[in-house]
Amino acid sequence: MRIVPAVELGVEQLELFFEDKWEQLDGKQTLLEYGYVIEFQGKNQAFFALSPVAEQSYWLKRLYIKDKAPTSLPLAIIEAAITLAQEKYGDHIYVYSHITALDALLEALQFSKLKTSPFDVDVSIENGNWWNKPLAKRYQINGLK
Repeated sequence: MRIVPAVELGVEQLELFFEDKWEQLDGKQTLLEYGYVIEFQGKNQAFFALSPVAEQSYWLKRLYIKDKAPTSLPLAIIEAAITLAQEKYGDHIYVYSHITALDALLEALQFSKLKTSPFDVDVSIENGNWWNKPLAKRYQINGLK
């Protein structure tokens, strides 16, 4: 599995990946800037964005997995997103889910379900669930990581 920043692929490759869904997506520039494509067995199999939402907090969103991708890919993507957020010195990672299977996976990964939206965003909690996971602290000393 290889994680490729979307900006390295460019808009044309993202359009090919998302096929006819590309035109329907909002925030294409954000997806390009904060997105990642998962390459597995030589093929682009999945996409997610890890957008900053507050100081030291990230929102894992736009989780998109191609048909016939390995069933273990959602777990691998969430674990990769957690690692990327930690590498960016993130304190929290948030996920919005409207899929029961994803809710179960997030709970198994020790995410906590929130009662309200964690930040000002136009996503209703009535249609799904917000989840939060505090991240282990990483420290930077004198410019060294």
